[in-house]
Amino acid sequence: MLQKEFGFSVDTPESLITVADVVLAAAGQGVSAKASDLKAPPAAWFSESGNRTALSLPQGDTLTAVFLRQAAARPGQPLFADQASGTRTYRDLVTAVLVLKPKLEQMPGPYLGIMMPASVGASVFLLAALFAGKTPVMVNWTTGTRALLHSLDTWASRPS
Repeated sequence: MLQKEFGFSVDTPESLITVADVVLAAAGQGVSAKASDLKAPPAAWFSESGNRTALSLPQGDTLTAVFLRQAAARPGQPLFADQASGTRTYRDLVTAVLVLKPKLEQMPGPYLGIMMPASVGASVFLLAALFAGKTPVMVNWTTGTRALLHSLDTWASRPS
């Protein structure tokens, strides 16, 4: 999974136990970087045909309510895409959220750290965290080791 998503491998994925382990791996410590070829986007992304309606925001008091209204109105419409996952529709995202939500609800605490590249997977986890009643905390793994370690130190020294 790490090789596919990030372009590098970890010799012993089972060694990624703590958030600090993942942060260090994401910062390039203990992994080997390997370039990968990018796939061309589907031609349909640039098609002028199809439903080109103006963007409208459905009514809702929460982001999750608005998302569900949009999904109900356009279940087969593409919503997210990336090189690894391809194109995903609202229906795909709702299904993924429903699968992940119970697992995330079981996690202790009100916050859920998410450290993933901009991808379909990161979007799924963010939405699933919101649906699970968690506050998603997006960790920018591209900031480098020094900033990531500072973030860990700041989090560890916060008042309870």
